[in-house]
Amino acid sequence: MPKKRAKEIAIDFLFYLSGCAVYSVALNCFIEPNSLVIGGFSGIAIIIKYLFGLPVGALIFALNLPLFIIGYKIIGKAFIIKSAIATALMSVLIDLSAPYLPHFKGDTVLAALAGGVISGIGLSLIFIRGASTGGTDIIAKLVSMRFKHISVGRVIMAADGLVIALSAIVYKSAQSVLYSVVMIFVSANIIDYIIYGSKSGKLLLAVTDKKDIICERINSYVKRGVTIVPVIGAYTKASRSMLFIAVRSNEISKIYKVIYENDENAFITLVDAREILGRGFNNYE
Repeated sequence: MPKKRAKEIAIDFLFYLSGCAVYSVALNCFIEPNSLVIGGFSGIAIIIKYLFGLPVGALIFALNLPLFIIGYKIIGKAFIIKSAIATALMSVLIDLSAPYLPHFKGDTVLAALAGGVISGIGLSLIFIRGASTGGTDIIAKLVSMRFKHISVGRVIMAADGLVIALSAIVYKSAQSVLYSVVMIFVSANIIDYIIYGSKSGKLLLAVTDKKDIICERINSYVKRGVTIVPVIGAYTKASRSMLFIAVRSNEISKIYKVIYENDENAFITLVDAREILGRGFNNYE
C-alpha cells in the first residue's frame, strides 16, 4: 500500500474515532438521560432502549446493517465501507462508555443545547472525512436514486420527522419533542459551521460602467481578483459590465468603498457563498 494512501486511512480512522467518542459523550451524558431524541437510527435506538432496555450502540449497528448490505451493491463500496467503520466505532464506544459517563439531569434546555453542540462536533469530524453514520443518510441516497424528483434533504427531513413524532407518542411529552427539535437545530448548525464555515464567504456581483478603474482598485487595494462578464440591460438595451468577485465577509466594506467611490450608479448584489475553493481562499483536499 502506498504511504500516501496509508496516511489517509490512518487520518480517516483517527477522525472517525475522535468523532465517535465525542458523539458518545453527547448521547450518554445529555441526550438519552433527558429523554431527548435525535433523528435517524440513533433516535430509533434510544426509543427502543426506553421501551425494552436494549443497548443503544448495538441497536444502531443492527438497524444499519441491512442498509450497508444494500448500499454496498447500489451506492458504492467506498462510501459504505467508510460509513460502516464509523458506525461500528460509534456503536462500540456508545455501549462501552455508557456505564462510566455521568448523566446530566439538570435544566433540559441546557441538556438540549449541550447535546446539540457536542453531537454536532462529533458528527462533523466523521462527515469531514467522507463518511456518515448510516441511517437516514443511506435511505435518502437510495430513495433519490430510485426517484430522481425527490431530493436527499427532503427524505432525511421526513425520516427524522417520523422519528421525532414517534418519540412524542412513546414519551407522551410535547416538551421532549420541542427540546429535541432545538437540539437537532443546534447540531445541524454546528455541523454546517464546522464543515463549511472556514470555507465560506460572499459573492459580490456589481453592474457598472467603470469596470477598468474599479478592477484596478480592487486588485491593488483589496488584493482580490475580478471576473468581468459583459451584460445587456433588458429594459435599456445598454451594454454594461458585471463584476464577479468572491470575497471574505470582512472585505465587503472595502469593496463597497472602491465601487461607489468610482461609480455611484453601480448596482450591487451580495449573496452567501457556502464554500469557496481556489487561489486566495481554500485548496481542495
